[in-house]
Amino acid sequence: VVFIFFVTFMLRKFISPEIDENRKLKLRFESMSESIGDGVMTLNSDGIIIFVNSAAARLLGYTKDEMVGANAHE
Repeated sequence: VVFIFFVTFMLRKFISPEIDENRKLKLRFESMSESIGDGVMTLNSDGIIIFVNSAAARLLGYTKDEMVGANAHE
């Protein structure tokens, strides 16, 4: 029990702040991307759409849900 508590404490102390910062940056990027009129898409290294703003979805005639997870190269 003590070991589990220690591991949990260490994860929260050293990893949580990093995750929280990444989450804040992601939310800031998404918020800024939604506020502009241009279409913005983010792809991973395999060409899978991981983010699309409303303008891009509207310009391409899809919903955001239809686009996220799709291969942009097909």
